[in-house]
Amino acid sequence: MLNDATAYVLDASAVLAYVYDEPGADQVETILKDEEAQVYMNAATLGEVFYDIMKEESKEAALQMLAHIRHIGIEIIPLDEDLALSAANLKGFSGVPYVDGMAAATALKYDAVLVTLDPDFARLEDHLKIKWITSSSQP
Repeated sequence: MLNDATAYVLDASAVLAYVYDEPGADQVETILKDEEAQVYMNAATLGEVFYDIMKEESKEAALQMLAHIRHIGIEIIPLDEDLALSAANLKGFSGVPYVDGMAAATALKYDAVLVTLDPDFARLEDHLKIKWITSSSQP
């Protein structure tokens, strides 16, 4: 499924930092520009980002973000039974929010580094590789 290149899964906080050019955006951009990197986001995270942008700005802005994500080559991973159950398991033992569990489950499935600034993922540091995109967000 993956080649020898580094794989990354973006969670909603990383995508929103990138979209709004907030702290950590430059680190996400570096990952996106790395031609050797494979970058993933699952459909639940995509929906979360779409909703956040629609709520903060407009549906048109959310649609523009969606077009941009498709253009820059982030692979959207569809939700399936295995991913849903893996996310439920992660939530069950760590208490992470379910959509965060989906991002973590995607990272585990693809043996990828989870890119985030969300401190909820600190509960899973012993279970997956995490790239904290800003030092101030590290728990």
